[in-house]
Amino acid sequence: MPLYADVEEALRAKIEADGLRPGDRLPTERSLMRLFRVSRITVTRALRDLQVEGLVDRRQGVGTFVARPKVLVDLQRLKSFTEDMLLRGLKPGGRLLAMARVPAPAEVARALRVPPRTTVQVIARLRTANGEPMGLHESYLSPELEIDAEGLVRTGSLYALLHERYHVAFTEADETIEAVGASAVEARLLGIHRGAPLLRTERLSYDQRRRPLELSRMLYRGDRYKYHTQLKA
Repeated sequence: MPLYADVEEALRAKIEADGLRPGDRLPTERSLMRLFRVSRITVTRALRDLQVEGLVDRRQGVGTFVARPKVLVDLQRLKSFTEDMLLRGLKPGGRLLAMARVPAPAEVARALRVPPRTTVQVIARLRTANGEPMGLHESYLSPELEIDAEGLVRTGSLYALLHERYHVAFTEADETIEAVGASAVEARLLGIHRGAPLLRTERLSYDQRRRPLELSRMLYRGDRYKYHTQLKA
């Protein structure tokens, strides 16, 4: 194994053996260099990989800390962000960034099965859990749907508001997931550094009559999210 991988394994064991909890500080890089008798490059590589994995949180000029567990999302069940957070004992919240009626971009029109440039509503939100920024959501709604900011703030859930106003129940969705780096604007909104790993999902949701009614694009912090599904042969 590469030397940095040995250091990663040793740090995992140290966190468990010392009973460290989320928020506890790890030794400095210089201390780790002396402890494992390795170079700073090796220690830095090990800590960087552990940060990508979500085990530690490195804060420039402050130190390295044990990270909070990632939110585990089940890919086999269709849920809203609000429902997902409540199921995990977290308080969902967020901020409305934009709401407007716009001509549908070509890819949005194709997904929602409407003519190009059809006017649709787009909603952009910052999503939080227990006050911590978790992700950015951008939703395009089918032309027959339209909501107001007051209703969205009141319910806190787009799915709940659509069910209340239009009796829409999303029963299935097509979803893709890919890894991307945070832009400067995304990093500022999410409280992370530019280029930090994000999970980008695109979801086309269908109602009980299998009509495509919402195309959503979501960016989740890679240090706070991971996905799970069960596969069978």
